[in-house]
Amino acid sequence: MSTIKPFTDGYLDDVLRNILQQISDKVGSENDSYLLGVNEENYIEHLLSEFTLEAPEIDAEAVTVTPSEKMIPARLHPSAGFFMTDEDVEYKRQVLTFHLPFQGDINLLRFQPNPSILWSHVFIHNHSENGQDLSFEIINFSNDGEQIKREKDSLIGNLATQIGHIRNQVNGFNNSLRQEIESRFQARKKDLLSKSDFLSQLGVPVRKNPKIPETFSVPGINPPKKIIPRPVISTTAGKPDPTLDLETYGEILQIIQDVGKQLERMPSTYKDKHEEELRDHFLLFLEPKFIGSATGETFNKEGKTDILLRYEGSNIFIAENKFWSGEKNYSETIDQILGYLTWRDSKAAIVIFVKNADFSSVIQKVKDTTPSHSNFISYDGEKDETCIKYKIHLNGDKNRNIFLTVLLFHLPEGEIL
Repeated sequence: MSTIKPFTDGYLDDVLRNILQQISDKVGSENDSYLLGVNEENYIEHLLSEFTLEAPEIDAEAVTVTPSEKMIPARLHPSAGFFMTDEDVEYKRQVLTFHLPFQGDINLLRFQPNPSILWSHVFIHNHSENGQDLSFEIINFSNDGEQIKREKDSLIGNLATQIGHIRNQVNGFNNSLRQEIESRFQARKKDLLSKSDFLSQLGVPVRKNPKIPETFSVPGINPPKKIIPRPVISTTAGKPDPTLDLETYGEILQIIQDVGKQLERMPSTYKDKHEEELRDHFLLFLEPKFIGSATGETFNKEGKTDILLRYEGSNIFIAENKFWSGEKNYSETIDQILGYLTWRDSKAAIVIFVKNADFSSVIQKVKDTTPSHSNFISYDGEKDETCIKYKIHLNGDKNRNIFLTVLLFHLPEGEIL
């Protein structure tokens, strides 16, 4: 049991603004990895359960009364000062205690709602295993039942009016709470993702592998590295996705380009060879250059690929080796790449062996065909005319990009069966 004088401890507007600030502070204090990895809907539901307010409510129709007798000081009597000479003298009077069933958060009654009436009264809050109630007392000085009823109704009416204002304000707050939480969650997550995307562009830390003999080196390539992808957070799934940094991606492409040019200069290395056998030339140099795995014909999401680098079970680089057989098959190869990849900011390459005598026309066809693909995003330049860079997006998600490089090598007809 506690005494409460409602609507005198401040303004409800300030309380509600403070709660929104608490939500911002809570979301802002969460660990970055937790916020990015947590199920968004579950987290929002958790905050809703924590910050949703329970509006107060009284049941005026269920009011009950308890009569009792108490000693009332003379100074509290209506006629005090007229015939009572000693105000400290007490007189026994009947006291009617009215009980109003109450539900909700009693603390909300302490604050003045908006709008509000300028009124308050002392109540007793009783909380037991049977529920809550608010009680108030009326002293029977006159034995006038109608007067006591009017006083009782006036008190209950004023209390109901104020509680009605509180309920309207609290219900409006609760109705907008999900949107407020989502807004703060998304803003923080967007900021974290933006920072993560920026950091991913700075490169993945790599480590030399001192055990690889230099005889495996391709001219112009740095010593072996260990690929340790920096996590990049998916904007749709909200969980870390591994990605290959651009520097290491560039080194992988450089190995492929160097090996491919060696093939061009040495027809005996590609004579009578098929795609799989030519692929092995690239794997011969890729596998020892990086601490990780590079395997041939590894089964993937929707099929198998020619050159695959994996990190902790996730594909971070995929390359397809194809002999040029026209624009249609080239476009289908892009579709094949799209079928293999699921990660955000994936890296990929298409290695094209061209037997046509008119090598330049094939290069031009690649440049003409790629922008017409439905997943095309942008042309990102050329290292040289046979190494062309693009960005495309994953199927169904324009926010999940693929860095696609097309490398073309001229292996003239007649040199390969």
